[in-house]
Amino acid sequence: MPKDKIGNIKKIGTDRYGQDVYRVQVEAGTRENRLTKKTTVHGTLRDANAAATIIYMQLKGLDSNDDIPELTLDEYFYGVFKPGLAKDGRTAATVSSYENNYAKWISPSHGSRSLTSLTEKEIRSLIESSGTPRNTLRTYRAILNRAKSDGLTRYKIDLTGTKAKSRKREKPAPWSPSELMEALDALKDDELSYLALLLGSAGLRKEESLAMTPQNVLVANRRMAGGGNEKQVLLKVTAAYTDPDGLKGTKTEESANRYALVLPSFTEAFIKALEDTKPTVEPVDSNLCLLTVKRGWKRTKRARYRLETVVGDRDSALKRRDELAKETSSRFKFGSAPQIKEVRGGIWAIRVFDGFDHFFERMSRSELREGSPESVMEEALREWRSSRILDCGSGTLQQHWKTTLKSRGLRYIPVNNLRHTSESLMASSDVSSAAIAKMHGHSKFNTDYEHYIDLNLESIFSVAGKVSEYMDANSGSNDFEIEGF
Repeated sequence: MPKDKIGNIKKIGTDRYGQDVYRVQVEAGTRENRLTKKTTVHGTLRDANAAATIIYMQLKGLDSNDDIPELTLDEYFYGVFKPGLAKDGRTAATVSSYENNYAKWISPSHGSRSLTSLTEKEIRSLIESSGTPRNTLRTYRAILNRAKSDGLTRYKIDLTGTKAKSRKREKPAPWSPSELMEALDALKDDELSYLALLLGSAGLRKEESLAMTPQNVLVANRRMAGGGNEKQVLLKVTAAYTDPDGLKGTKTEESANRYALVLPSFTEAFIKALEDTKPTVEPVDSNLCLLTVKRGWKRTKRARYRLETVVGDRDSALKRRDELAKETSSRFKFGSAPQIKEVRGGIWAIRVFDGFDHFFERMSRSELREGSPESVMEEALREWRSSRILDCGSGTLQQHWKTTLKSRGLRYIPVNNLRHTSESLMASSDVSSAAIAKMHGHSKFNTDYEHYIDLNLESIFSVAGKVSEYMDANSGSNDFEIEGF
């Protein structure tokens, strides 16, 4: 077989699922000692080419520059590089990151080119013109380094000095204390966004919030010097969650086994929200109970209305109602007709349909279990404590969060910026940089101040009150008790 061709590939039909079927035959070795291997591939032509590349690498070790086949970049990436990442123990999220960057920025221009024909100038130009130069450099460099170690390129391409500075995007400023409290009030009827707010504002990354379970929630009951107790909620960070990998280790060593603090203003709201996620048990018979568990989410919608006021006689109000009905029917395919009511002599209120609010609500699953209510509840709580509080995907949370903030009139910040808000609040409260770094899982103190801290006017105006608040807060005893959920 010529050295510029990897295998014979022939389409032989279609399987019952509608996928194309290819027969792949690959030969390697000398004329006297030729090796041949055949296989059948269900999928695309790219899948067949990738299979041919893998077989060729298995049949023949490449140990000289004269024996380099003309593999295309696509054939090498999908046939050797991507499978190699999984074998090296890379996470599914990492593999997906490489594949997405390659498919978007590298493959369209260089995918059909042979590895040996690519020049340093062309590669640098593609990297610098891509939308994400830093990630493209990372991906291309990894591909070329592995290709060289596999003996599929004649020389190593040095990409040192490539202009791969990320294009700066203006990051939304963290929420101020007043914006946080506004969000707490506005999101309380949307459980998914509400829980995301309470967890994220404690300084958790999005993937840490998604991994949090009730068994990692600790409530500290601190006895104050002047009498009474003060509750504080601590979150022990032990894992992270991503859609490709599920539960996994945290981003850095510093992030693992740290304690994050739920904002004191959010303590009672957090405890109540977590209590509301608990299962319920209802006795049915002497030794039979109905267990209801809240698990998962479903998308739903709720009609939204606005009120219009009309001052005048009934005819004027009816005329305005008819105008609003025509306007509503032109804007919405579905919706109720405006409703009119006289609230006082000559003052009329018209209730007008104004679209839908979309949100996620908990799905409930009920089942019968044998045993006393106490034993059934004990078993159910064991399961509940180890289940994720935000048991949804990362993409679902991010998209719903964005939609919800817009519908509630709140300034948009990504879910991860709640963590930055926590850091900004701590800095404004004169918390040491060492403590901020420790509670947020940073390896360097300056990470906080370089990227996240935003000292706004509201923070500056509140400094005077911080001193007295600090004195009051530290005049209590250090006597406290820790409880778990």
